[in-house]
Amino acid sequence: MERLFRKQALTPEPSFRACKYRQQGRPNTPTVGDSYDEGMAVRLKSRRAWLFCVAAIIATGILSRVVHTGFVVLDKYLGDALYAAMVYGILRFFAMRSAPSTIAACAMALMTALELFQLTMIPAHLLTSEHAITRICARLMGVEFGFPDLLAYAAGIGCIYLMDARVGPIHDAPVRLPDRG
Repeated sequence: MERLFRKQALTPEPSFRACKYRQQGRPNTPTVGDSYDEGMAVRLKSRRAWLFCVAAIIATGILSRVVHTGFVVLDKYLGDALYAAMVYGILRFFAMRSAPSTIAACAMALMTALELFQLTMIPAHLLTSEHAITRICARLMGVEFGFPDLLAYAAGIGCIYLMDARVGPIHDAPVRLPDRG
């Protein structure tokens, strides 16, 4: 009897929700973290995850250019923010061991250099080329400088940086379910 008591004292008591899942035949249901942030943690830890993230950003960026809502912020600057987030994702893909702040600084420096390069008017002259690939590259670089573009780049990089640099423990599959009881 004393042995049984020690074993019970050392093992934590399962929560009501865990017992409820066991009764429903789902013993491996993930448990909920202590705080809301732990339950919502998202972390891209592998190259494959970053590859899918960049693909999703590209798809969303193309969609933002095709579908017009009438709001300038969504029609123009969402695409710019996604473009900068894509650059962050590509840099992160190739430099997985670098700190997120280093990747964010490099992405912002690259986007600023690209925007300042537009002041040389070289991309605008490339847009008049007879070769399709040259015109596509000119479109990807952008052909006219705009300070609001830099703000959109900073917003895009800032959002993906915040997602990447989450502080706290990493959970494999935390789930926060509403209480029904």
